[in-house]
Amino acid sequence: MDQAEVLRAVTEALSTLLQPGDLEASMQRALEIIGRAVEADRMYIFEIHSSRASDELLMSQRHEWTAAGVSKELENAAMQNLPFGKFQGMLESLQAGNAYARIRRLFSEAQHAILDPQGILSFVVMPIMLKNELWGFVGFDDCKTERTWSDADLENLRAAAAGLGGAIVRQQMERSFRRQTEELRRHQRVALSLAEDARLAEQAAAKASAAKSTFLAMMSHEIRTPLNGVIGFTDLLLAEGLPNHQAELAESIKTCGETLLSLISDILDISKIESGRLDLNYEATDVAACTRSVVASFEPLLSTRNIHLACNVAAELPQWLHIDQSRYCQILFNLIGNAAKFTRQGHVSVDLWTERHLDHMYLCGRVADSGVGISPDDLENVFEPFQQGDGARKHAVGGTGLGLAICRRLVESMGGQISAQSTLGVGSTFSFSIATRPAQAPAAKPLPEPSFGRDSNQMRILVVDDVPVNLKLSCRLLDRLGFQADTASNGAEALSMIAAGDYDVVFMDILMPEMDGYETAHRIRQQQAQNSRQPWIVALTAHALVENRHACIEAGMDDFLTKPLRVSDMQAAIERWRTGERGLEAP
Repeated sequence: MDQAEVLRAVTEALSTLLQPGDLEASMQRALEIIGRAVEADRMYIFEIHSSRASDELLMSQRHEWTAAGVSKELENAAMQNLPFGKFQGMLESLQAGNAYARIRRLFSEAQHAILDPQGILSFVVMPIMLKNELWGFVGFDDCKTERTWSDADLENLRAAAAGLGGAIVRQQMERSFRRQTEELRRHQRVALSLAEDARLAEQAAAKASAAKSTFLAMMSHEIRTPLNGVIGFTDLLLAEGLPNHQAELAESIKTCGETLLSLISDILDISKIESGRLDLNYEATDVAACTRSVVASFEPLLSTRNIHLACNVAAELPQWLHIDQSRYCQILFNLIGNAAKFTRQGHVSVDLWTERHLDHMYLCGRVADSGVGISPDDLENVFEPFQQGDGARKHAVGGTGLGLAICRRLVESMGGQISAQSTLGVGSTFSFSIATRPAQAPAAKPLPEPSFGRDSNQMRILVVDDVPVNLKLSCRLLDRLGFQADTASNGAEALSMIAAGDYDVVFMDILMPEMDGYETAHRIRQQQAQNSRQPWIVALTAHALVENRHACIEAGMDDFLTKPLRVSDMQAAIERWRTGERGLEAP
């Protein structure tokens, strides 16, 4: 099984599931994409539910894809309300978050009776966890060989299961929302006034927005968790000095993981902007330096294609302007990246200046290229989500079509406008303006003194995470930096170890069963209230929303790292501990 191909398939399937339209059809297409990539003969999803007559847990098939020549079992009555008793140990493995696999020569007599008519020689199932509860499982059948699944295969299948689990949550929320909407309409027809109708419509829209936000946050967490292992261990492999051909394969795996991570970040940005939850952090910014830094990041890529890259900053541009530096760089990065993507020869140029209209100042920019251009029909929708022009060109360069949609929403959020002009075969020009004002140069910040007396080379570190792969990765990353770490697999164990030991830094996972990271951090602060030198707590989480940062602050944490983790992340966190500079300032 090609790991890079599987990650690419998971990315494509996830993008398919996020497209508007018939979710059942999208799910069928997603199963086909993943099933072919993992070389399965049959792929399916089962839901686990209670028997109507008792508390016995049963499993029923909900979705299925089969390869050519393989029998379809979705309509098979034997695949509904199937008891776990015929698959000894399966339920326990799934509840523990583990895979369950069998080959034909090890089937029990009861399993032969069910699986032989389907032509199954081996199978593996992975749990689908929704909000830390076992919802069901996704399964993969091999009808040609008694296939043994490697650990790498299982990690890829786990990533696929996480993505499909997110789609199932979306499906449940949409069904729930439809039921609520139908109920609201029934009451409206009976008794509600026009004013009440408007109130309920607004309420329904709020519920839809909340459901979407919940789904996206959950999806981000579920996908980032396996990506933490995929990207992290790939980075470690690349650092080992692999032979060239192996290094190329590892780079391909890393690129696929980074692509999926970028997709998730783009989707979260769109969601936050559309729901009005985007926080802007205005500060004095050296705009020219910031612009040149972003432009310089594209020089290696474009120079290999002999494409001229130019950056022209107006001489009268004030050095310091009041803008959201991070979001401005994001806009510029997306526009230049889009130009680079569609330009095969010629140039890409960036121009920057300011304009005044009445009493208002605007930072104006323009990114022009000599690329393939955009047709008039496509130009009308170029700033809409999932729009990327002609389908053939989109397939050739990849991407989801979210970058320009994010640019428009960010520019408008900052009181500006963005527009595009293009001619097929000649090139495109994207122009934008952002409301701003001159700013004073920020005062130089003195380097803070270390907040702890112990030398960092003798520091004691504790890593707390309920996922063994994450524990192993964190320890390996710290080992690369020359640090040895102790580990705890849950909050209670961490509290006991901290009470008995003198730890300097605690890397704390957030989403853990029984006692999550927030509660554990809160109890550590209570436990160590009389200690003048308390441990520095760094949150490790697959969540990427502002609300999670605020929750970490309230729980008494000092720093915040978002998975996937990298060596540079851990190094920066330890440096902040050394200087006593909290990394949990609200963005």
